[in-house]
Amino acid sequence: MATQPISEIASNYVGFRLARILNDNTAALTKSIERLTSGLRIVSAGDDPSGAAISVKHENAIARMGAAQDGIANTTDFVETQSDFLSSVSESLTRMSELAVLSQSGSTTDAQRSAYQIEFSQLQLFVSDVGNRSFNQLDLFRTSSLSTVVNENGGSITLQSSLNYHATAALGGFFNVYNPTTVDISATASAAAAQAAVSTAITNLTVMQSRVSGNITVLNLYDDLLTDAIDNLTATKDRITAVDTATESAEFSRLDLLTQTGTSMIANWNTLRTNLLDLYQFPKI
Repeated sequence: MATQPISEIASNYVGFRLARILNDNTAALTKSIERLTSGLRIVSAGDDPSGAAISVKHENAIARMGAAQDGIANTTDFVETQSDFLSSVSESLTRMSELAVLSQSGSTTDAQRSAYQIEFSQLQLFVSDVGNRSFNQLDLFRTSSLSTVVNENGGSITLQSSLNYHATAALGGFFNVYNPTTVDISATASAAAAQAAVSTAITNLTVMQSRVSGNITVLNLYDDLLTDAIDNLTATKDRITAVDTATESAEFSRLDLLTQTGTSMIANWNTLRTNLLDLYQFPKI
């Protein structure tokens, strides 16, 4: 049975219904303001429970990727430091080779050979001492392999060993820090032997540099992969959680208008209801 107008007016049914609609619009408007202010589509887990759960999962994965990327950056610093020291050794060996050739010349005097020997010995000490260098309390030229984590799941790779810097096979043996003066260029014959030893050292140093360069290239590739993965996963997470500003702004304007109109209509209804109730009052006898 339909409600009679007089019953609706007396019970204020219409007013309650308008108030409920206004309350819903006001709550939606408040939520829209929160989204526009925070920039998030999911302001609370109740807005989209599944989306919120997926977002948290993505955030954890992004954090783990960032940690892996930090580890790669530290390892890259380590390997690049190896490369820098080996470049210095290469320059030193090149100069030592020049000195050995100069010392073999028949036009070179004993005084000149003595001066060449002093420089040669100093460079030899420098070359031998490089093998004792460390980075972040780790031996730069360690005999054991170096591994590093390269993904968010803890997967790791083992880098190529740079060889034992002091090994006989690595740098000709005479650069061993414990016995750095086993060759010299103070005489023509010894200078020829020194030149051969330095040439062997340069050849083996090239192998070490190639391994280190290869390690740097691989680390940069894994770093690029992680950067791409982080960017893509961040974009995916943003599509779930970030608010569409244009759409939400339009929704805000609509709700704001409805709220203002609803407030005005309730006020008008209350005035109309009061007037109608006055009209329905029976005169007293």
